[in-house]
Parts: sequence; C-alpha cells; structure tokens
Amino acid sequence: MQTFDLLNLNMTDKITMAEDSLVTLYSLVLINKIYTIKYCLYNYNTTNINSATREKKELHKIQSYRNDLDFVIKKIFNLIYQVNDYYYIILNIGIGNLSIHKIDLTYKYLTKNFFKKLMLKIKRKMVKIKMKKYIKLAKNILKEKNVSSSL
Repeated sequence: MQTFDLLNLNMTDKITMAEDSLVTLYSLVLINKIYTIKYCLYNYNTTNINSATREKKELHKIQSYRNDLDFVIKKIFNLIYQVNDYYYIILNIGIGNLSIHKIDLTYKYLTKNFFKKLMLKIKRKMVKIKMKKYIKLAKNILKEKNVSSSL
C-alpha cells in the first residue's frame, strides 16, 4: 500500500496548508523500521516567497488555511485508532502542533475580542500541556530503546 492510497483523498481535495504534515505522518504508518544517518537529506525552504505561510494575510485565505488545518487534523485523527502505541504518540504530537498553528492563526488574524483571545490562549496552553505528556512518553520510549533523542 502507498501513502496516497491510505490517505484516500478525493480529486476535489485541495490542501494548501499542512499538506506536508499529512503526507509525512501517513507515510510513517507504513514504515517498519527507522534508521538514522548523520546527513541532512531534507532542506525546508523558509525563504520561499510563494509559500502560504509567507504571503500577505487576507481573511478569506486565513479561513481557508484554518479549514485545511481542520481537514488535516481530522485525517490524522482518523488514523490514530488504526496504529500501535508508538505511532499513536507521534500522531498526537503532530495533531498538537497543527492545533497550535490553527489557534495562532485564529488569535492573530481572526479574533479581536479580548475574552475570545483569552480563551484561545488557555486552549493553546492546554494543547501544549498535552503535547508535553506525549513528548515525555516518546523520550522515555527512546531512552528504553537506547536511542538518543533531540525532542
């Protein structure tokens, strides 16, 4: 089985935000073993002027990005109950990161009300606390397996 078969996307599904996270996390589920090497084989271009994260923020685009993040989070969440404990931890860390990104977009561009902003800050903090729990679990697993970690 290939990642794109597992994703089961429709021809109408167009994702601008977090598509790389979706493919990466779904690909991990198909991997039986992971080996580490000293070399960097992936270089993320943060200066790409055409990147969705760098373009001028327009409200309809921000809402579209939030919809993309919702779509990706739901897709990954649907995968959680089909995997073992190790993948469960990794997928929850991924969902946490995407959720924080969604909260940050909402906070920065879509919410002006003080109380709504306060609620978003609390929600963000709760996600961070949950992620710390999963990161600690991942570190403990790596420690048990005698694997060094940079988490």
